[in-house]
Amino acid sequence: MDQGRQEVNLVLDASVALSWLARRGDAGEAGISRRAAQEVVREGALVPALFFTEITNGLLVAERTGNISPNQVNSFLADVDALPITTDREAPESTLRAVLELSRGTGLTAYDATYLELAMRSRGILATFDRRLATAARSNGIPLFGQT
Repeated sequence: MDQGRQEVNLVLDASVALSWLARRGDAGEAGISRRAAQEVVREGALVPALFFTEITNGLLVAERTGNISPNQVNSFLADVDALPITTDREAPESTLRAVLELSRGTGLTAYDATYLELAMRSRGILATFDRRLATAARSNGIPLFGQT
């Protein structure tokens, strides 16, 4: 993962990254998932630090429910680690108030508002399958990957 560069246009939500392992049932979403993976490989992605905790949790839930094996988890993590994913350089405490206000104004969790705040601040395109986050992004003028 590239900690150094910040000039990335795609803000990647954990829901899209996890879709690379657990395929989407909807054909349109499956296509967006594939295109997002290609875009990340080609151009990179920007994520908040909590992205890694979220994908870890998603992998643990899938593993504990028997949907994926520990070997699949390890392979997926190796693949993600090899991608040009840049972690946001802003310290979480510096964005706390903006995230709080976005959460209040949109009804999003603080976790989802973190992605929205990052997309707004970076003027990025948000890649997400979270419907509430997508609605809040549209309401705030943030373009959505696959819909631009």
